[in-house]
Amino acid sequence: MRSHDAEKMLAQFSKHAVLARATKTNEVRTSDLKKFAEYVGKETKHLDEQIFNITVRESGNLASAWTPFAFYIDKKLSHCGVNSFQLVKNKGEWKIQSLGSVP
Repeated sequence: MRSHDAEKMLAQFSKHAVLARATKTNEVRTSDLKKFAEYVGKETKHLDEQIFNITVRESGNLASAWTPFAFYIDKKLSHCGVNSFQLVKNKGEWKIQSLGSVP
């Protein structure tokens, strides 16, 4: 995100990855990953998502990562929450299959 490189961002995800977030009203909304990457690529403000306290569980070619995050726009806190990543290993490379977040 910091480099505003949409292609580099998309390369971290599998071909059919899912991007979803749970809202404060307990709705689950999915987003178009390509549109999100385009937004990141075109945005002129400094975007900085900081993750910490990462917990990873792995078994074979499947892994899950849980991490709190803080999201900054132009060095001002925009929002924070938790990310949940589901990753798959294919041909020796880990890719994000799904990314869910909760504010």
